[in-house]
Amino acid sequence: MIDLKTEGVATLNTLISKLKNYPKLIECKTLFITVSGNMPAPALWSNYPDYIHFDGRPGITYTPEQQKRIRLVSANFRSYSSWNGKGALTNSDEEKINRVIEAAHAMNKPFRFWAIPDFPESWKKLIEFRVDILNTDDVSGLAAFLKERKKTESNLNKK
Repeated sequence: MIDLKTEGVATLNTLISKLKNYPKLIECKTLFITVSGNMPAPALWSNYPDYIHFDGRPGITYTPEQQKRIRLVSANFRSYSSWNGKGALTNSDEEKINRVIEAAHAMNKPFRFWAIPDFPESWKKLIEFRVDILNTDDVSGLAAFLKERKKTESNLNKK
């Protein structure tokens, strides 16, 4: 996933130009180069090589051709909740979060939030919501959390 922070069309064209120097990458059928951030409008996606995929957004109606270019659907967590990761989410926020995740899954696309409360209690809750990709700035913390979670689940299954 490549998160474009500058104007999408020019930056994406530069990326494609650079990727041409790595034909094994762009020919690889198991590597998906997915663009997020300042992306071009979906109507322009067909202007880009087939090896470029995009990060879909909730609430946008995509054509069947555009849907083929979407690798996942992402949204800003703050658009659905102001929860800081402590205490309970409101019922209203839980419903909004569930709806957006279910909509992505109905498209057969994985879902992720960005700008999440980034610590174990929120990761646990997002897993319960069936978020497919946990977005984090604390990679080592998330790795330790997931390792401990797997160990705990393994111990529970042994009992």
